[in-house]
Amino acid sequence: MRPRKTPHRFQTCAPHTGHSAIYLNAGPLRHCYACCCIVARSLTTHCEEYGIDSMNVNDNQLRRLIIWNRLWLGLFMVLLISWGGLSWANRIYSDMRALRVSWRSGGDIKFSSASDGPFVITHLATVARSEQEKSVARLSQPIVVVDSAGATLSKSEVEKLKWHGYRGAAQPSPAAGTAIVAFYYRPLVTKPSRSQ
Repeated sequence: MRPRKTPHRFQTCAPHTGHSAIYLNAGPLRHCYACCCIVARSLTTHCEEYGIDSMNVNDNQLRRLIIWNRLWLGLFMVLLISWGGLSWANRIYSDMRALRVSWRSGGDIKFSSASDGPFVITHLATVARSEQEKSVARLSQPIVVVDSAGATLSKSEVEKLKWHGYRGAAQPSPAAGTAIVAFYYRPLVTKPSRSQ
């Protein structure tokens, strides 16, 4: 049975009902891309196998459509790789400019960053596996970091901090070297003032 012709040069692959059809006129090859690849490699064999009249098939047009499909796929892959690279670079850049906290040998706590901030530090907290072992201390005065040199909380100031558990019960001060984190935020900054 020969395929029925339509005004839009639409040839139906009757034996290939699962793929529905091959478009021979314009636009991307959407329904039967596997068949179109076979047509591009061996047009005559494919037409004889599925009953398509090879005299009505424009070989150059098919090749042009396949080339366009490959170009669009290549462009999509380039955009996807570029987006992934930019996301990775932004994450590395953000990590480098984030605030870090560390213990000094004398028992001081150092706050540092590769950027000038600004950062406003309000609390310290210990890192523990269980909730019962966690504790939080509020700084008596928030520490503002506005330079890459960072800031330091002296040992005497660390010893004055009052630590509390997750239920509010008092907890002993952590020993120097205990894993801790700092709670901070980045404030909004106005434009520089102008002289009147």
